[in-house]
Amino acid sequence: MSCLQWECHHENPQEYAEVVIDGHMWLSLASVKFHVWIHKNGALKIDVDSLDRDGYTFGMIYSTIELDAMDSALQHGLQLTKATILKLNIPGIGHLEDWLLPTHVVKPVHYADALTNGVQTMAYNHYHVWRKEQDKLHHVSHHSTLWSGASSEVGSF
Repeated sequence: MSCLQWECHHENPQEYAEVVIDGHMWLSLASVKFHVWIHKNGALKIDVDSLDRDGYTFGMIYSTIELDAMDSALQHGLQLTKATILKLNIPGIGHLEDWLLPTHVVKPVHYADALTNGVQTMAYNHYHVWRKEQDKLHHVSHHSTLWSGASSEVGSF
């Protein structure tokens, strides 16, 4: 089945929690979380083992949408980027001081759209791998049948 045929058979294309095609569930989500670590001043590396509130946050877009902490962390990152650029005193970028940061960096609808597309693609890839395996098994089984039939004919001479 092509990807287009797959999409036509999807029982509920707007639902990204489960992908069911012809009564078979190809993918089911339990949750989708985002984890964000922020580089701390003076640190050499981002510490992905740290869950401190001033250097780490997370958000969720499935089963509930909780992105406020992530949005705040990303806004903080933009503020730090702006401050760093201003400290460089590069001629011609003084107008950056007037740059207003967006009120929201995270747009939940964009994340939901990306999740829907990703889930559909992943489910189709599961199907595609399964289909190739089925074709291989059928091909091997078909050749085995032909080969055993040929040997029985040879043996009957």
